[in-house]
Amino acid sequence: ASNSADYQDHYLVGLLNYPNSAVPPELDGVTSGTYNIPGGPFNYIPSVGFSDIEPYFSSDAIVRGEFYCLSDNGFGSSSNSADYALNIVHMKIQKPFTYRHGESTFETYTETENLGTAVLHDPNGYIKWENGADIQVVYHVPDDTWDNFKSMRVLTGRDFDVEGLAVIHEEFAIIGDELMPAIFAVNPKTGEVLSPFVRTPDINKRGKFNGKFLSTRGDKVHCKIEDLEKNECLAVDSEIVDNSEYRKHDPSGGYEGFSTLADGSIAAFVEKTSGDTTLGDEPGVRVYRVSISL
Repeated sequence: ASNSADYQDHYLVGLLNYPNSAVPPELDGVTSGTYNIPGGPFNYIPSVGFSDIEPYFSSDAIVRGEFYCLSDNGFGSSSNSADYALNIVHMKIQKPFTYRHGESTFETYTETENLGTAVLHDPNGYIKWENGADIQVVYHVPDDTWDNFKSMRVLTGRDFDVEGLAVIHEEFAIIGDELMPAIFAVNPKTGEVLSPFVRTPDINKRGKFNGKFLSTRGDKVHCKIEDLEKNECLAVDSEIVDNSEYRKHDPSGGYEGFSTLADGSIAAFVEKTSGDTTLGDEPGVRVYRVSISL
């Protein structure tokens, strides 16, 4: 029998890449990058990477080699991503399987293929904050290239920093956000929002709800409506969250990964206990169990 010393170290045997030049028609001809982004502004909405990748479903069966890919929130934060339209890409991601530590002779570079882009949008007006705040396109858009997005009520990186995706079936998925953090339902095929957002409850040492909810500097609940209308509240000072009725967490520390469990519920991971957060004394990251009622 061989021992572990006989095995080679793991190493990269191939690369799958979504080219920057691959701009889908849904995101072409739309101004973005106007918030002091290096190289910007752009006359399209670029691919900035994916926060979560989940299997694609058709007729409630997983399609091999096809995935739903959830866009990141844009250019890095709520302060510079108000002109980034959130989206889900139906992506073909296929790589020949390689045996024996990469001794196969497959090409090392493989491009993925975009099979369709769904822009997240809220036609029914589900997304509203407790202080009456609305989504970004109601208050400000870069120019008239956003007219269609404005009428669609497209969600931007100022509204949510989407990081987690759990596909329940082909027309229903749950998205996890970092800016509150919160979760909400969408149709992953069309991008239509199907529910209001649900905030993340704070818990005591026994894991029980303590009457508060988590919140961050990027949460619109801390903004004055008149400041939002002037596009002057892209984030607030940390002290404002400290003095609110919410428990402060870091704006890049919300839902970072979802796992769908066998019973149909979701294990939702809150990313970290570091940064601008009051959760730093906890022994590890929180994992919430999310039950779905269809």
